Amino acid sequence: MAVVDFTNQPPPPGFPPPPLAIQVAREKMRGVLALILVSLLATVILSLVGATIGNALTTKEVGDLLDPIITPLVTLVGTAIGFYFGGAAE
Repeated sequence: MAVVDFTNQPPPPGFPPPPLAIQVAREKMRGVLALILVSLLATVILSLVGATIGNALTTKEVGDLLDPIITPLVTLVGTAIGFYFGGAAE
């Protein structure tokens, strides 16, 4: 007798989705959000470095941008990554 995987099948009308399907979808979404936030942080940092190398910004101007832009972004990314890996251990 073959084993059938029902986790990817839509639930019958009027029934909630199976708990395993919800957990799989939640983990995928956590991974996507974590990847987006890390990509955003990398893009901002590389943009500031590129602007400095290209003489579009001085180092003082980049330093002035670090506090209002980088600090909250690093905090957000750190919190999201901590939540992702903390929740993945459950």
